[in-house]
Amino acid sequence: MLWGPRAGPGATDIVPRVTGEQFISYAQNREDVVLWRALGNVQNGRYVEIGANDPVQDSITKAFYDRGWTGLVVEPDPVFAGRVRRARPLDHVVEAAVTSAGDTVTLHRAPGTGMSSLVDSVGVANAKRGITVKDLEVRGARLDVLVEEAGLAHTPVHFLMVDVEGAEADVLASVDLRAWRPWVLVIEATEPNSTRSTRDRWEPGVLAAGYTFCLFDGVSCFYVADEHAATLREPLSYPACALDHFIDREVADLGRRLAESEGHLRHWRSKALRAWGAGVGRAPTENAWLLERSQLLQRVNELTQRTDKQAERIKVLRRKLAHAERRSVAEAPGRQGGSASPLAKTARSLLGRSR
Repeated sequence: MLWGPRAGPGATDIVPRVTGEQFISYAQNREDVVLWRALGNVQNGRYVEIGANDPVQDSITKAFYDRGWTGLVVEPDPVFAGRVRRARPLDHVVEAAVTSAGDTVTLHRAPGTGMSSLVDSVGVANAKRGITVKDLEVRGARLDVLVEEAGLAHTPVHFLMVDVEGAEADVLASVDLRAWRPWVLVIEATEPNSTRSTRDRWEPGVLAAGYTFCLFDGVSCFYVADEHAATLREPLSYPACALDHFIDREVADLGRRLAESEGHLRHWRSKALRAWGAGVGRAPTENAWLLERSQLLQRVNELTQRTDKQAERIKVLRRKLAHAERRSVAEAPGRQGGSASPLAKTARSLLGRSR
């Protein structure tokens, strides 16, 4: 059994987790893998995500939603909020920016990206990098108000994710973490597109509220509520690695497309052979036979062209999958010697290799 919270008195929502299921990671920095390692035994869990962006691409909550979790998702960009609303009918989706004042605020919107921010300097920096920035007035709301409206103020919330491109301190100032106690906090801890830390702006308040630091993964910091530290601190203490039995969404998609293409190729090859066999089995007059032979050859040529196109598509997918496999092996920490990760093994299987 993989690591999971140990059941205590009254902990009826904890069950053993089966190791055979492969976890597909959607998060940009595999934060969902770390969270699943610690919280995967929680049934029907709840999350709060501030700064959701797209409901699939780079989403930290997508894998959890697919497994029956629900929660409060807050996103100020109207396009992304609409996507989340359509993709997540069971989530409580709020189109707003979380601020300590709760007033209408200016969003420096970078359409189609995850770089929109309430911070003026971030908007200016985005514009200097050539990113289109359009200012938009959006609703502002305090986190404690949104949590109350969503019915999550007095029920367990298993993790809070804050990713708001430099405005994390303002979000955290809008809720009393000593009263509202998510089990785990994941907070973006660097300035946008930078390695410069922002922890000094908000971490003292998090620690003073009774949270213990667990991990900095290069982008975000993980904290656990003191009352859950005994069971969750250890599984939250290291980044995603080969032991987590996960596969990146990109590799999973390539594998699915490869399987579909190979299925199409087998179908058309079989159809071409059946068409040829049906023609050979007949005994028409010579002229009729020649006409039918010509028609069959034309049909076989057409089907052969289709199979050639499918074969070329498979070659492209195999190259992409091999590239993803090599990148996975290079990125995954904690691998000993030449051992292959489950991700690499999956990629080999899809490529038709043998160990």
